[in-house]
Amino acid sequence: MTASTASSIDYVLGNTTAEHQRLLRQGRLLAPITRHWLEAIGLYPGMRVLDVGSGVGDMGLLLGSVGGPDVEIIGVDLDESALAIARHRAAEQGFHQIRFHVSNFREYEPDRPFDAIIGRSVLVHQPDPIAALKSLVRHLRPSGIIAFQEPWFAQTICHPRLPLLDDMMGWITRTFKAAGLDADLGARLPSIFAAAGMPSPKLCFENRLACRADLEICALGADTVRSLLPTMERLGITTREIVQPDSLAQRLYSQAIAMGSGLFGAMPMVGAWWEDQ
Repeated sequence: MTASTASSIDYVLGNTTAEHQRLLRQGRLLAPITRHWLEAIGLYPGMRVLDVGSGVGDMGLLLGSVGGPDVEIIGVDLDESALAIARHRAAEQGFHQIRFHVSNFREYEPDRPFDAIIGRSVLVHQPDPIAALKSLVRHLRPSGIIAFQEPWFAQTICHPRLPLLDDMMGWITRTFKAAGLDADLGARLPSIFAAAGMPSPKLCFENRLACRADLEICALGADTVRSLLPTMERLGITTREIVQPDSLAQRLYSQAIAMGSGLFGAMPMVGAWWEDQ
């Protein structure tokens, strides 16, 4: 099957209810490593923070938890239905210092600068991540912090390797490439920061590991493929008949059990941050 190309797709994973559920699952799995990264960045009381690509609110909630009630958080995203979930979660958990706005972050014009600009799995969805980063730096006050945590799918951990996992990762990475994106963007964060005119950032690399097959991790992978499937089929990467999305998570889990996988990872993430001096 020959893959066609696309110069730009707004969000290859779509804006469906299923994608929102995938984001919630991803948020649960990545929360420990994202929290650790946020603690390393050095948030402090009184900060004004821009949460880029808020989605269903996971980053905003973590920022509120790590930074405390005196940190003002403004979240922006284009998906109004996702932000409705984010607002409900913030209100339910008592994070009254968080506000969410429907906006394209590349065109967002705040009333005043931010002390920190932070995002997770945002630049990976930008056809031009350097331009996207430049569009945000202009909203950073002097001595402000800019930080992004992005995936590096090529470092997905599973031992021994599973044939079905390799198939899944191939579908995902080829879809991103055909859509003009880079599924391994996390590895390029230093060069992206440099090209945007910033010095070398501080870095960390983390993954959430299990000692055996984990059905929740399998489900996240299957959910990602399910969300990408319309784009996969449109770009000629694979088909629903090959993927069999309804049974994908269970098949991956069963294969891991059968092959005795003793090391199983969720999503490898590179965190980069830089403080303007």
